Amino acid sequence: MFNFTIIKMELKRAWKGLLVWTLAVRITLFLLFILYPMVKDIYALIPAELQTIMEQFGGIPDTVLEYFATQGAIMMQIFVSIFAVMLGFNSITKEEREHSSDATFSLPVSRSEFFGTSFMRR
Repeated sequence: MFNFTIIKMELKRAWKGLLVWTLAVRITLFLLFILYPMVKDIYALIPAELQTIMEQFGGIPDTVLEYFATQGAIMMQIFVSIFAVMLGFNSITKEEREHSSDATFSLPVSRSEFFGTSFMRR
């Protein structure tokens, strides 16, 4: 069902973008880990009233692991959503540039087969 030659070709095309995104995520997570002592000092300056409100929403992370897990999860969600939007936009742009969508939709294949293999062609 899947053409692995096309998958390999598309991975070669997208290698630079994947490398840039991987480095951006790594640098961001590294900075989050390094900046924890400064963030811990900032948490100590929060007024008691605001701390009680924050406790209702999960509180302030007590350890490096809690802080890293919370902030890392937020950053990963942001990066993954932006990457997915860019991937979809590039896929649509490539279809328009190559004028292949009209020919593809006129082929006698089911929609599930088309959508299952169209991502692999990109």
